[in-house]
Amino acid sequence: MFAPVEGDAPDAGWEQRPGLPLEPVRLVWALRRRVRLIALAVLVSIPVGLVAAYFLAPREFVAQSVLVWEPVARSSTPARELQTLTSSVKLPGNLAQVRERLKLTSTLEDVGARIRVGVVSNESNVLTISGSGASSEEAAHFTQAVTDVFLDARVRIARTRMEERLKALKEEVEQTHKQLVSARERYDGFRAQHHVVDFSLDRKTAIEQLALLRSEVTKSRVEADSTSAKANLLRSAVQKAPAQLVLTENQVQADRQKLAELSAQLTARRASLSQEHPEVRGLQASVEALERTPADAYTVTGRQVGANPEFLVLQEQLTRTSIDGEAAQKKWQSYSKMETALSERVLQLTALEGEANLLLADVQLAEERLGKLKVEQNELEAGVRQPSSELRVLNSPVPPPFPSQSSRRKVALAFPVLAGLFAMLFAAGQELRGFRLRTPSEIAFWAKAPVLASSSWPQAPEELRNLCLELASRGEHAQGTTLVLPLEPARNASAAEFVEALRARMPSLRLWDETDRVQALRRASRESARVLVLVEAGAHAALELAGLRRLLGRDDGIGLVVLGLGPELALLRDRVGDDSDFWGPSLSPVRGVVKESYPLDSEQRVGGRR
Repeated sequence: MFAPVEGDAPDAGWEQRPGLPLEPVRLVWALRRRVRLIALAVLVSIPVGLVAAYFLAPREFVAQSVLVWEPVARSSTPARELQTLTSSVKLPGNLAQVRERLKLTSTLEDVGARIRVGVVSNESNVLTISGSGASSEEAAHFTQAVTDVFLDARVRIARTRMEERLKALKEEVEQTHKQLVSARERYDGFRAQHHVVDFSLDRKTAIEQLALLRSEVTKSRVEADSTSAKANLLRSAVQKAPAQLVLTENQVQADRQKLAELSAQLTARRASLSQEHPEVRGLQASVEALERTPADAYTVTGRQVGANPEFLVLQEQLTRTSIDGEAAQKKWQSYSKMETALSERVLQLTALEGEANLLLADVQLAEERLGKLKVEQNELEAGVRQPSSELRVLNSPVPPPFPSQSSRRKVALAFPVLAGLFAMLFAAGQELRGFRLRTPSEIAFWAKAPVLASSSWPQAPEELRNLCLELASRGEHAQGTTLVLPLEPARNASAAEFVEALRARMPSLRLWDETDRVQALRRASRESARVLVLVEAGAHAALELAGLRRLLGRDDGIGLVVLGLGPELALLRDRVGDDSDFWGPSLSPVRGVVKESYPLDSEQRVGGRR
């Protein structure tokens, strides 16, 4: 009925709208209503899928041979060499030999596409060669041919590599033999020049003698140092010790003696004088002062001085120690000279031994190198006679009993799944055709207005009373005029019945049924305190309700009542959004005052005209 103007953009603030753009329960109920159709589509597609899988789906048999790589020489990068080995299976030369051996007419790319090479693990060096074919016998025969060609190629490569290595090795053996003869001549000439048969033995003997001599040097040096230190200590003690000292000394405690005398005088004075007499008080003060003096204060009265016996003993020991120190010093100097001479001899022998060892090392290296080359030469000669591919077959290919890759099961399962999905999409498309809004949540979202109540009336006539009670419970005390607008012109009679039933509790109602007078509708909407829009479920598209505010010429004071809900949708929420602003007092955009309710005549109530 009322469509929005083309070019209107939907509101960007969807999170501020009440409700949901699409109620998921609608899709669930749509699928439930058409569950028989979905089940029928799945059942019909099962035999179709089986027939298509049997006649149309290709099958592929794969045979496999298992080989283990056993390299003769240890490599620093075994994983890399194993990868190189697996990559060489599908070389163009090998593919050409396989095609020639099996008399195939396909290209090398097609032959290579039928071969798959894999590595079980780098630690075990086990690799697999798989070949595919249309039948199990063809796959086994093809895989065996690929394995044989690959092993023959490895044998040829090994023989060629060893022949080239053997040729170069023979030349190296001859050159190493010449180097050995020359090294022996230089070593024998050096020993004859210095008249030494065994440099190591002579140097060892000199080192042992030097070790004994160094032990004696160390002992004599320690003895000389200890004697010198002892002499220094004695000399210091002699310098510090006094030549004479006090032998006897007389000491007395003068304070205690004086205290006894004063105490006796004080006792005598007290006997003849009073306590307050100055002489008595002076003696008493002196006695008290002496009593506070420490008891260990002595006074020397006499001393006896004589020669110090300790000084004489230290002086005698110093003389004897000085004589022993001079003897130890001379002994240490003699041993040091002998040590120096023997050390020079050891150094000379060491230098000669180093040169001799270099010459001997040349001889030994040449001998060792020549021995290794001869051993390697023998191994290469044996390898050329019987080369090894370094590969051992663990499991030869056998005809596989079942195809490895077959799309029959996938095709058979895909048909019912796709049929069920298509049936579900068809059911959902039928439900959403035209995007008709059926639930209060959807209507509130697209109309951007709260749904005040929802009901299955007029399909269920007994629900009219409940609908009126629901609206009257919140709107019977509302101020101003409430404009009632049915969006569907065919529902004007039902709208009039609704208004008459609701007017008993809400007298300030005004029904608008002139759908062709848009400007008059907008004026009536602006003059009313609120607009109550009657929306039938499933009768309007989303774009129609999106232009409801523009149709009424206002952005607030709009409330929705959803009518004609089906049995399953009636279980959803009947009120969506906040309706507190709708029932409250509303300022008229025209007059700017609160619209008060006033009695209307019969023409205004029914037709919207005076």
